[in-house]
Amino acid sequence: MVKKICVCNGPTCSVTGAESILSNLSELKHNHSGEFAVEICGCLGHCHNAPNVVVDGEIIENVQLGNVENGLLHGQGKKAKKLEDYDADEIIKDDFLNDI
Repeated sequence: MVKKICVCNGPTCSVTGAESILSNLSELKHNHSGEFAVEICGCLGHCHNAPNVVVDGEIIENVQLGNVENGLLHGQGKKAKKLEDYDADEIIKDDFLNDI
């Protein structure tokens, strides 16, 4: 099955390396022919942990250029929490709602 990868192109992700990640994925695509498709998407609302990428519907936060292949293609990246996974104290402490 082909993985669908979408690189956030929001302002914070752009400043923190999204373009380099997209470029790296394009290079990897030649070595992993047919294994994944890459596209650009708008802000994912997880700016506090940028840069972010969506892999098959799952947001991967704080993607590091040196770990693109393992983190995205092999599922070893830091998956974002969903809103229902937070408790009230974490929401206040994390202050992620200001990112949206």
